[in-house]
Amino acid sequence: MITGIDAARPSAWSEPGRTTVEIETGGWRTRRPRYIEATPPCAAACPAGEPIARWIERARAGDYGGAWRLIREENPFPAVMGRVCAHPCERACNRAALDGAIAVNALERFVGDWGLDHGAVTRVEPSRE
Repeated sequence: MITGIDAARPSAWSEPGRTTVEIETGGWRTRRPRYIEATPPCAAACPAGEPIARWIERARAGDYGGAWRLIREENPFPAVMGRVCAHPCERACNRAALDGAIAVNALERFVGDWGLDHGAVTRVEPSRE
């Protein structure tokens, strides 16, 4: 209890089971952030269904082979798609509101060309049927 001028008043700590939101005390400092796993808007807008954020992270780290392999999981022709795709992912990019959309189309073209230049091709064995 907190003693006031007239009488004793209850404090936030004297009310067990109630949160700072319920008793309207505290501020944003006391709240825990909530983390939500969601598909990035760029990946949701991608007609090929590529994991854009994942392969861009690999390319940013300099792992172009890893980026190429991630793209190839969903898209068999990254170098071609980097040239002909209408890139709806760039229109859906969150960064557009800050400083401009990420040039996903150009990055995909670069990674696709890197794969062609470095022999990163998928070999398919002929079927015996």
